[in-house]
Amino acid sequence: NRAATLARAVDSLLAQKYTNFELIISDNASTDDTEKVCLEYAKNDNRVRYFRQPHNIGMAANFDFVFQKAEGDYFMMASDDDWWHPDFIFKLKEVLDNNPEYGIAMSSIRQIHEDGSLFNEIIYEGRNEVSKLSPSRVFNAVIFKNPSTHFFIMGLFRTEILKKLFWRPAENVLGGDKILMYEASLFTRFYSVPNVLWVRTSSLAPDSKRYEGDYLEAF
Repeated sequence: NRAATLARAVDSLLAQKYTNFELIISDNASTDDTEKVCLEYAKNDNRVRYFRQPHNIGMAANFDFVFQKAEGDYFMMASDDDWWHPDFIFKLKEVLDNNPEYGIAMSSIRQIHEDGSLFNEIIYEGRNEVSKLSPSRVFNAVIFKNPSTHFFIMGLFRTEILKKLFWRPAENVLGGDKILMYEASLFTRFYSVPNVLWVRTSSLAPDSKRYEGDYLEAF
């Protein structure tokens, strides 16, 4: 139900410098114009694969559905209210191609409010260059957000790494992204890029007001 921001997100993904990818959209039974917007993109770009759920299956199950449809060697999640620099996939894929010991790559982050005002920036360089941290230091960083490495969940993964993480279906719990990154830090390495290539929208409203259904129940 965010047709108003969906076009901006999809446009930024389809404008990536690296073009050999599939964009899988699972519409979780939206009641606004989401279906109309998605069908138009699918008609005009054969990289777009659009699926519509007959009813709201929840956030975790919706992710599981998309992941099962993915066919590439790499995988990234994308939210419908964020957007990405054209170099996002190209740069992150490049570092993973050149550093096989790393399983996840992520750029630095700009967080903004829904009105466009700046909320925060997380720059992975200097003391916060995650690539140079020991595995135990990365684990602690996920827990204490110093630096905020739980955001690597929105980075580029080797698909084989995600398959290991999702050896069972995603659980419907609050903070599931952090639990996933705790587990990831135990068996793979995180590669950070100092460039700000992802812009994340952070609502001013509390989670209890922003979400409904399964997420609100977990909250």
